[in-house]
Amino acid sequence: MISHMFDRYLDYTTAIDTSSESVKNGVTWLEDYLITNKEKTMTAEYTLEFYVLSKFNSPIVKKFIQKANTDEFWQDDFLFDDYADYVFYYLAQLGISGNHHFKTHLKNYLDFTISSGGQHLFGNLGISLLTLVSLGMFPLKQELLLKDAIERVNEDDYEEEDLENLALIGLALFELDARKYNKEIEKILRYLLAKQKQKGYWGVLKRRKYRKYSIKTTVQKTFYVVYFLSRVRFLYPTILSNSVFEKANKWVKSLQDSNGSWIDDSETTSYGLLTLISLGEGPKVPYEYVEMMSKEIDQRVKHIKPKFLVTNPYRAETSIKDTLESLFLNAEKRVWIISRYITEFFPDIIKLHKDKPQVDIRVITLPKSEKSGYKGEGKRFLDPAYDMLQRLLGDSFRVTSIIHARLYIIDDQVLVTSADLTPEQLKNEFNAGILTMDQDVLSEAEKFFLDIWEITGKNRE
Repeated sequence: MISHMFDRYLDYTTAIDTSSESVKNGVTWLEDYLITNKEKTMTAEYTLEFYVLSKFNSPIVKKFIQKANTDEFWQDDFLFDDYADYVFYYLAQLGISGNHHFKTHLKNYLDFTISSGGQHLFGNLGISLLTLVSLGMFPLKQELLLKDAIERVNEDDYEEEDLENLALIGLALFELDARKYNKEIEKILRYLLAKQKQKGYWGVLKRRKYRKYSIKTTVQKTFYVVYFLSRVRFLYPTILSNSVFEKANKWVKSLQDSNGSWIDDSETTSYGLLTLISLGEGPKVPYEYVEMMSKEIDQRVKHIKPKFLVTNPYRAETSIKDTLESLFLNAEKRVWIISRYITEFFPDIIKLHKDKPQVDIRVITLPKSEKSGYKGEGKRFLDPAYDMLQRLLGDSFRVTSIIHARLYIIDDQVLVTSADLTPEQLKNEFNAGILTMDQDVLSEAEKFFLDIWEITGKNRE
């Protein structure tokens, strides 16, 4: 969210102009490469490159994002390629995770790479864990990967190829809960510091044979280590010295060619640029914009902060009912309701349908044959409300006998509560609920509602 807010203040020209010469030259080369080879670069294999350019609001990134949201993009089966786990992470950073193909492919990839015992069989455990932590997807699989990651951190016989994986595990643990996993993060930190070469890099550089490949893998390793160190730097000021970053910066720059690239390779150039950005040589946001952004974040948080609503008859508290009444009255786009019984607010729903026909009204409730269990004071309205809503809404009124949830999605707000639309539960019983505008919660609530909607559409009463 914060990076997108910076985007509003950091246009392409400003982003380039406020970067170092090394970064400017690298971005120019990378853009030219992707444009010149656009027939092959608009694929999953080049997600990293477009992610790097997104940090500068490069205009060519928009076309890649549009392509990534097409069915054609996902016909390229990259699940078995050795870069698949990185693709998912950087697609998520580009905002593609809402695409239905993304979730399906990610699940298939995790099913393929995680054993029945919970071990990550191949690929990079750290990047997979970091992806799930940053997205909040597949919590059970995240727990399996987390357990495997902690076990690996607690080992004492790391190998040279573990450097990148450890850095990524450290990033995931930092993002998940830096305080809880402080012990593991510090262990990773101290190990990586001990492995920095005198010239400033992490990895193994070969002088002649395979030199180009070794530069590629070493620049990649160095970036992930530097990225991890720069993220945790403020937590361990007595452990991390400036010289660690200064040496890394000098080494990365020493490998940059005169044309701006790193070994004329788009992937290596991308990692070279990301390293320099992590070291502070990337785009700079003016201080006044940072102040504006800080105020906007405060306002946004205040605006979307969840509200705890209740019905408490002993204190005459009816905030659930009062909130629903206000939401129904002011609805402009949609009113989606899941309630087992409806004897309250049905006149408001009918009036809303008449006064604002553009509002998408959908109701899911119990079948009429199963409403005999309701004994409340609104019983006399039970059948009339059911009949009127069914007749008025037609296919937008659906039923199922296996609902227990009470869910109200009204415009861009969602109320999850224990209360049906009845006088008992809105006034005379103890009930509680959470109202939120959080986009992630809203998205998951929409998916839940639409799943039930689709099922009930296939099983009409």
